[in-house]
Amino acid sequence: EQIYYLGLTQYLKSATRSRWTFKQTRYALLNACRQLYGDQGREYAALKNAWAAVGVGEPAVNSGVIRRESEPRLTIPDNDPAGISDTMVIEAEGGIQDLSCSLELRHSYIGDLRVLLVSPGAETVVLHDRQGGGSDDLIREYSLAAYPPLSVLKGDQAQGEWRLLVSDHAAQDVGMLVKWGLTISLDNNVQHLLQRISTPDLAIPDNTPAGVEDIIDINDPGIIVKVKVSVDVRHTYIGDLRCILQSPAGIKVVLHNRRGSGRDNLKRTYDGAQVPRLLDLAGSEMRGQWRLLISDHAPADEGVLREWKLDITWR
Repeated sequence: EQIYYLGLTQYLKSATRSRWTFKQTRYALLNACRQLYGDQGREYAALKNAWAAVGVGEPAVNSGVIRRESEPRLTIPDNDPAGISDTMVIEAEGGIQDLSCSLELRHSYIGDLRVLLVSPGAETVVLHDRQGGGSDDLIREYSLAAYPPLSVLKGDQAQGEWRLLVSDHAAQDVGMLVKWGLTISLDNNVQHLLQRISTPDLAIPDNTPAGVEDIIDINDPGIIVKVKVSVDVRHTYIGDLRCILQSPAGIKVVLHNRRGSGRDNLKRTYDGAQVPRLLDLAGSEMRGQWRLLISDHAPADEGVLREWKLDITWR
């Protein structure tokens, strides 16, 4: 009942009820379901399948799960930051819905080790960064749900070459990369990347909490899978600055909040791993006005918003 009420009141206009088509009604109800329950659960799949059964739209696509394992048994060179790498090729197409990476490294001092996972799209996730002190062996599984840095991979294409990089950063202890594996749940819905950039060269008024804003207007419809935001702000004291992204749905994401003290310039890319609030944009409509709000909260230093960029993965 909630789905139908929301669909009727928010996604279909009462003035046009006599002209509703099946396609419009399906679109409204799916959007309402997505808003209430997301688009990965049984409610959304059941609604898609119900419409498909009467010849309207495509049925829900079952997600496939693929598992791959490599057992290279590579010696990790002692005190060598270049380290070793091993590759694994995924041939299946589809966006990453869920992912876990398992490791088996034999080493007598895991505090020496750094381990990186590099995706086919060149996203790099640090799995292990010299934690653990003198403990022996790194045998662990990293899952997207339990290890937030992996969330940057959600929505990316799984197909292609994956690399695991292992390096040793101190002398005396040696070890081996015995094996590693990937388990990936695929969403076979077609996904796209939209990029938009604005170069306003907009002056940021000094010590003015109201600040300034710039708008990127997106006219294309689509459902957000994930968002990355890049900003280039020239300023002589970035600890004065607050930077907020606002989506067309009104969701506000604080990207920068007066960190960095007296450092010059804020030039950075933010994703869901660094700013978890960006993950809340998934499932909402990307069409509309995206706003970047920048304000200065202390006197004496001034700056300019040179440019900012949106990278939106959508379906």
